[in-house]
Order: sequence, then C-alpha cells, then structure tokens
Amino acid sequence: MSRQFLKYSFVALVIAVLSGCANVRWSHPTPSPELLQAAAKDIYGIYYEKEYTAKTVEMATQEAFDQIMHSKPDATTRGVMRVARLENGNLYIEGYSTKMYAIGLSFPEHYARYNIPDKPTLGYFYSYEGKITGVGFQTPHMIMSSDSRSSMVLRTSTQSPYKIRLHYQDNTSVDFDFLSTTISTRLGGGFKRNLRSSFDGLLSINYDIYSDTFAIEGPYNR
Repeated sequence: MSRQFLKYSFVALVIAVLSGCANVRWSHPTPSPELLQAAAKDIYGIYYEKEYTAKTVEMATQEAFDQIMHSKPDATTRGVMRVARLENGNLYIEGYSTKMYAIGLSFPEHYARYNIPDKPTLGYFYSYEGKITGVGFQTPHMIMSSDSRSSMVLRTSTQSPYKIRLHYQDNTSVDFDFLSTTISTRLGGGFKRNLRSSFDGLLSINYDIYSDTFAIEGPYNR
C-alpha cells in the first residue's frame, strides 16, 4: 500500500468526520411532540434527590416531603423536590438539596458573587414559580434527531425569584435569590462566566437512562 494512498485515505476520513459533525451542528433539532409528552408526564410529582450511586429516581410521599420541609436540616437530611402545576397553570417547584454545584456554589469566588459566607454547608431550601414557555435540548448542536433521549431545558417566564435559604453546619443560614450566568469569550482566548441580575427561567431536565424517565434537576447552570 503506497504512502500516497494512505495520505488520501486519511484526508478523506477527516473530511467525512468533519462533514458529519457539521451536519449535526447545523441541524439544531427541537424535541419531538412525543418526547415533550413523555417529559411532561414525568416531571410532576415528589421525588428524592438522586444519590450519586443510585441508578433511578426514588419517589417520595407527601408526608415525607412535609417532614423535611418543616424541619431544621442536619447532615442526614435527604434532598427532595416537589414539582406541581398550580391552578393558574404555572409551574411551581420547591424542595431541599445538598448539591451546592446545582446553584453554582463550588468555589470561594462563587460565594463572593452573592456576598455570602464561604463555610461548610448542610444544604438549602428553594422555591420557584414560573410560566412554561417552551422546551429545548441543552446542547442542540450535538443532538442527532428530535427523538433523542437527552438532557433538555425547560424554558419558563419567571413569576417569582428563585429563592434560596442556605444552611451552614454552624446552625446559621442566609437567604438570597439565585442568579443565572452567561458565557462569553475572553479577549485572547478562553471563556468567561458572567453573572446576570436575575434568574433567566431556564430549568434543567435530566434524562435517566435506567428508568427511561425525565426529572427537573434545578436551574440550568452554564
């Protein structure tokens, strides 16, 4: 096999791969009606926050939810979420979570954005009301078709701030409103995260491959 043949074969392979990526990148599909129907059926209800080692989402009772929401949290308190449809048709979510990264609190500078103490935490209570305006894929340029079982974004028009009450291990707490972020390109290369002045109404919908179900995870963090 000649060196020239290998060279042209490699070039052809690269072109084919790039063409395939371009087709996906420029297609930008939106979720199909069937996919939207499945997600709409799954997201409402009361369920525990999924543990790192768990394969499926565990449903919770109203009694268990009320017990957590009306008690002072400690290190054993489980995360839980209730997603409801109000009489006015709006979406309402509330719950308790131990996942700091879900609200963008992973490093000291993240706490500084909100001017709140950076010290050991237990978890946080949250609540939000919004009017559903649409659904899309989180990364549409990477989606092959409208029926792809992938993570989605629920778009809502904010009817309230995304309220947070953060509890620390020293028995103190602090209230603040979650603020969304945008991503911009840095001059000279790289990316920069910019804090908005309010919550943009985007909620992350996660797909669980083990149970073939969708669940709201919280605000969509870029």
